[in-house]
Amino acid sequence: MSIKNQIDKDLKQAMLAGDKTLVTTLRGVKSAILYAEVSDNARDSGLTDDKIITILQKEAKKRQESADLYGKGGNLEKQEAELAEKEIINQYLPEQ
Repeated sequence: MSIKNQIDKDLKQAMLAGDKTLVTTLRGVKSAILYAEVSDNARDSGLTDDKIITILQKEAKKRQESADLYGKGGNLEKQEAELAEKEIINQYLPEQ
């Protein structure tokens, strides 16, 4: 199963379960993938898993940078939320 299909499947399960953090994170990731598909003119054919992994790595890095900034600003609640989203994204990345 491709990564995109796995994200779609997990998003549906999260919506049924009512997991707001997971739903929000997966919607954001799905949006980033869709944006890349449109910009690469690959909406019909889709992206390869390698390109999706690159997108996921960028999204995880964004979450880490945001968490660092929230930590410096003293907003621990938002820092924890960003790190939780990063962990969700990391589940779709291969082991490093």
